[in-house]
Amino acid sequence: MDLVTLLLQLPLQMPMDGLPDPSPTAPPGSDRISLVLGWVMWVVAAFCLLMTIIAGGRIAAAHRRGEEGEGFKALAMPVVGLIVATSAASILTFFV
Repeated sequence: MDLVTLLLQLPLQMPMDGLPDPSPTAPPGSDRISLVLGWVMWVVAAFCLLMTIIAGGRIAAAHRRGEEGEGFKALAMPVVGLIVATSAASILTFFV
């Protein structure tokens, strides 16, 4: 048998029942990180809400003048931003 083949097959022949399975624990001080992330999420949500209100005003003003404004594009951006922000929080919560 070749030495490389022997070294590659060696881990497959070892018993797997004695391997440790540590449980994940948060490092000290991680509660402060969660607090800051919560504040950042709140600020992002508030900013997206404000931008949505502004976009609605722009759509109404453009409609009143009889123009086709770019309010709908401005409305899409905070909605997309809010979706990204909430998705990031869900992904982070899934892994933590």
